[in-house]
Amino acid sequence: TISSAVASYFFGVAIALSTPKKYEATAELIVDPRDLKLTDRDLTQSVVASDATLAIVENQVRVLTSGTVLNKVVDKLNLVNDPEFNGQGSGGLGMMTLIRSMLSRNDGPAAGEGRRRALAVANLAESLSVERGGKTFVISVSATTQNGEKSALIANTMTDVFLQTFGQIQSDTAGRATNELTGRLDELRKGVEVAERKVEDFRAAHDLVDAQGHLISDDEMLKLNQQLAIARARTLELNARAASARSIDVSSVLSGTLPEEINSNAMSELRSQYATLKQEADRAAIRLGPRHPELQ
Repeated sequence: TISSAVASYFFGVAIALSTPKKYEATAELIVDPRDLKLTDRDLTQSVVASDATLAIVENQVRVLTSGTVLNKVVDKLNLVNDPEFNGQGSGGLGMMTLIRSMLSRNDGPAAGEGRRRALAVANLAESLSVERGGKTFVISVSATTQNGEKSALIANTMTDVFLQTFGQIQSDTAGRATNELTGRLDELRKGVEVAERKVEDFRAAHDLVDAQGHLISDDEMLKLNQQLAIARARTLELNARAASARSIDVSSVLSGTLPEEINSNAMSELRSQYATLKQEADRAAIRLGPRHPELQ
């Protein structure tokens, strides 16, 4: 019994000594849960921890642990060639030794490289712990490896790659939204142009516009107003002449004091003829006498 206890003790010590030390490093990031709104005018929008916003944060946690981010971190840190992650080192991460044995078939260099990458990505995922603290927008990214500096480097690289990836997702979303808005505006503009062309064609087909693009009804109304104004002025002029004509007498005609509006060359000729005949009548009266029958 004592020997068994001693054997168990030394076996436990051997296991402890053979197990490599682990170092954990944690990086934290604060996520802005506000969704992308291209037409939001409120630049100081307040954020309340609701189920909707927390769901957005959870979605970003999934992005952080996605294969896209993990593969980028593996490439950036060259973990494919890191024995701790490619399955070639001692004291592997958990059950990765079993996975390595299952994938150890020799199918050529390309297949071997693919298995090493898959193993590195799987080991990286196992070394990570990503959590959101309660109902907050803080995400903790912890990495555990056999080297403290490596753990810190992986944790920081994970957050950096996540920010780049999520920023690209937002940029792509904004680009798609912008393209959709631009396409819709183009459709509306084309619709307006088609409607305007139809209106112009209808006007031209029904003689509703002239060569200058003016409405014919407007032009006709303007012409009628001008003709009406001329007719009114002519009527006033004729009325004035008629009034002047009614006020004249023979003496006015003979004396030449006619109003200007009714004085004419014909009237001057008549006055001249009247003066000539009057002179002949005066001479006949002197010669024949005022009681002569021809002068009666």
